[in-house]
Amino acid sequence: MHHQPAQQDHPATGGHDWWRTALGNALQHYGLTPETLGHYCGQRPAGSLLSPDDNRELWSRACRDADDPLLGLRLHRLSLPAPILALQFACLTSASLGQAIDCLIEHAELFSPGLQIRHSTANRLTCQSDQPLPAPLQDAISGYLCRLLQQLSPLQPLVEAITLGHAHQDRQAASRLLGAIPLQQGAAWQLTLAGHDASATLQGADSELHLQARQSLQLLQERLPARELSQLVTRQIRRQLGDPGLNLERIAQSLNISPRHLRRKLGQQGSSYDLLYDGIRRDQAEQLVLQGRLSLTSIAYELGFNGPSSFSRAFRRWTGSSPTRWREQQTGSSAD
Repeated sequence: MHHQPAQQDHPATGGHDWWRTALGNALQHYGLTPETLGHYCGQRPAGSLLSPDDNRELWSRACRDADDPLLGLRLHRLSLPAPILALQFACLTSASLGQAIDCLIEHAELFSPGLQIRHSTANRLTCQSDQPLPAPLQDAISGYLCRLLQQLSPLQPLVEAITLGHAHQDRQAASRLLGAIPLQQGAAWQLTLAGHDASATLQGADSELHLQARQSLQLLQERLPARELSQLVTRQIRRQLGDPGLNLERIAQSLNISPRHLRRKLGQQGSSYDLLYDGIRRDQAEQLVLQGRLSLTSIAYELGFNGPSSFSRAFRRWTGSSPTRWREQQTGSSAD
């Protein structure tokens, strides 16, 4: 039987095309002519992606048309795109603050292809992209993240500070657009969170609505083109993580290719099923241990380990420490 590759190689992609519509909606507030606004209109296939050059030009042109270097930071006040609205609904209906933050992390690629958000420490979210992002886009993503996080804790602001990879000439004006949150420039793109109880119940918690919202987000995520076979494999692993029968053969079957072809194609990309599987389990393990809401036994079975002993051995291989000790190091606390 001849198996077709799951996909062909895609050129480098710079950003989601739906940002064009978001920018067009926002630019209406600037009194621009219909001719100028026409550049930001037009129906395109769901999940369309821009090339890196087109992405840079889009954001550069929008800032020029608005004559506003802070357009990116202002965008969350002027436009609420459908993907962000869906993410907002899923977060607000989450059972707890921690679950809502996990939802943001899980669906980071809705903001930009290749974007990852990680808990670098208990109170710090680090954003990483596999490609350089235009500064206004980084601003826009930060603004929407800040908006979403602040809505989760309206009585006590959740975001304390934001570090960007670029500077703003008028830092005070930039900070005001984010609700007076301090802005600084640094090597890492980070959001520093205030101390919070991840298990705190949200006012809008609704398990049925949250499930529907997560299903909608999953559909949005699935419509995003995977630029490499490894991305398709990663999505399948995440979807089936915890299933004791998960292996390369099952992933290959779900992608309608042979295990041999899958192994060869991943090798050509400098990867392998074992590397992807191990990396995903490590990322998930670190997040779950850091949150501290599940026992080690529950985490072990959640991630497909035979039990807490095998999980602890794997965690020590990843980090050099036991799960309990690693969490103490990350949070700066010690168990009583």
